[in-house]
Amino acid sequence: MSHTISPSEAITRRDYAWVPGRGSLTPELVRPASSEAQAWARLPCRWILDGGLRLFRDEVAYRGRSAAALKMLLTIALKADQRATGLLAGERVTALLSYEDLNRLSGLSTILISAGKKFLCGHGLVEVTHEGQGRRNRYFLGSSGRFEPQALIPCRHRIEPETWTRIEKLHDLSCTQLHDLNALKIYLILCALDGGRDLSVALRPSIVSELTNIAETKIPEALDNLARRSLVSMQPAVQGRDADLVRIKPLSLQ
Repeated sequence: MSHTISPSEAITRRDYAWVPGRGSLTPELVRPASSEAQAWARLPCRWILDGGLRLFRDEVAYRGRSAAALKMLLTIALKADQRATGLLAGERVTALLSYEDLNRLSGLSTILISAGKKFLCGHGLVEVTHEGQGRRNRYFLGSSGRFEPQALIPCRHRIEPETWTRIEKLHDLSCTQLHDLNALKIYLILCALDGGRDLSVALRPSIVSELTNIAETKIPEALDNLARRSLVSMQPAVQGRDADLVRIKPLSLQ
């Protein structure tokens, strides 16, 4: 008996960020050519392709925690020790951050950082260990010892990572507004679906809705929100293409 593959199964079976390594069993990370000011933060995204963004609920009682957790994930990824070459076996995305660092970079309050961290740890998306002086924590993304598809998050900076003080567009996204939570979810899923190939994604609202629990009628509003914040640009569908093309724009680090 044949098995009909659902849209989510089709996505989860496809490793958007990986191609087989030539003459090797080790996958190579796909990276587009980048300018001197362009950088790439990587975020393990198997859970996104498996529909994990549905965990981030949008009811008023849960919205702040959900948005805070997503802002924390982006901050950890952006501050992680990024390598210019492919991902090594067992290597994980990791960053050493204090609550003060997270507050300064993302604009989250101490209460929201605690709630976001508890949520991420509770769902196995982040592991945390205490390390060093000044009440800093080591945050680990992804699973140890196995390869995972990677969402490559574009970012631009003019100063060294050690001196970053603010991720401007994360500060601008509120933890109380539904359209901002939806914008965060869609930005992450765009990065996961693109896999760092060319920053352009043919967006099908039905698949995005299935993987995020965002109503299809709310997706244009979230995309408009991202476009106003210069996080995406839109190219309407043309003849021969059945979906709008969304181009991902980088986060700016200051």
